[in-house]
Amino acid sequence: MKKIFFEHQSPNNDFTARAYLIVGGASTRKAIRIVIDFGNEIKTIYWSYVENTVKIKWLVLNDSKVV
Repeated sequence: MKKIFFEHQSPNNDFTARAYLIVGGASTRKAIRIVIDFGNEIKTIYWSYVENTVKIKWLVLNDSKVV
């Protein structure tokens, strides 16, 4: 199961960073997946089974960092 956990717009509102909480069931750990929506393309920029919280900060207009 995948659900949007967090969403953050770029400073110029051209891109959207979305964090998803991935829940696979009893035998699979929860995971965080972060994607950037470019409008015509979605790119995964972060995936981790260890994390359970997320904070997104845009460092530069077309760049992002997961902290």
